[in-house]
Amino acid sequence: LNRLEEHQQGRIVVDGTELTNDLKQIETIRREVGMVFQHFNLFPHLTILQNCTLAPMWVRKMPKRQAEEIAMHYLE
Repeated sequence: LNRLEEHQQGRIVVDGTELTNDLKQIETIRREVGMVFQHFNLFPHLTILQNCTLAPMWVRKMPKRQAEEIAMHYLE
């Protein structure tokens, strides 16, 4: 779904957005679909809170305070 591999046939639709070669469509889907690699590691130079707030702040341009509140909710 994150388009790491190209699909060969059929259609992929995520929450009403079709996955095509259009970069804007791919970015729309990537903002809503999380991904965890098999050998997932946190960034060792960041705290757990910083690791959890990194994507919301960079990808969604979420204010730091809001990202931290959401992260703390899930960490609790």
